[in-house]
Amino acid sequence: PIPVARYQNETEAKLAEGQLRAAQLPALVVKDEDLQVDKPNRRIRKIAINVIGGTTLTVTIEGFDEEVTINASDIVLIVEGRVRFYESDATEENKSFGKTAREITEATENVNEQTLLDIYTRSLEKSFRIRAESFDYSGLGSKMKLTALENLRVLQTVLRDIAKEAIYDTDFKQATKFLEPIWPYAQRQQSWGLKRNKILGTGKVATRSVHYKDNELQFSRYSRLHYYLLPKSGGEK
Repeated sequence: PIPVARYQNETEAKLAEGQLRAAQLPALVVKDEDLQVDKPNRRIRKIAINVIGGTTLTVTIEGFDEEVTINASDIVLIVEGRVRFYESDATEENKSFGKTAREITEATENVNEQTLLDIYTRSLEKSFRIRAESFDYSGLGSKMKLTALENLRVLQTVLRDIAKEAIYDTDFKQATKFLEPIWPYAQRQQSWGLKRNKILGTGKVATRSVHYKDNELQFSRYSRLHYYLLPKSGGEK
């Protein structure tokens, strides 16, 4: 399931829902607050698996020494997604002293991709997020590989094996082109006015701006939507 439209109010959304249902298309209105993206999954940096007396996972919360233990049987959904972070840096300056016309004199762009794994249990309070590149895979023991991507694949195999009843969703990559009109990339910009007299000449000003763009929030909404749509015995409603 993916969102097909976003409306300013519930009345408009309900009207669209009725039209889709009349056309024999299953539809459901989901409010932003239903997804609870303001309460993000806590990031974890390590997992230890214990198979004595039933399979449990002890996760270590990133940035803290706190450990939380969950039963593997309580895992109901795992969502994988690869998100992109863009950063473009541009410097503009007036073409000559006293002129208002400006030109870009320097520009760079960086793109960084990260694989995320959201692990949901029957309780949202005990649902977590893994950032593949910054995760400690030492819990894999002898199965540990050389690269983060290889280790993530091993971890995924282990999770599939111990949480056999969980739904495993890997469709985010294919869904992004449909999500963008509804949940666009988050963007922000920072600007600075820099006077560099010795380089540019007295009174000449160069302005630097950095533009950031990423779709992590888009992934979070996609992930939470699938959790929200689980049967009530799975995801909390």
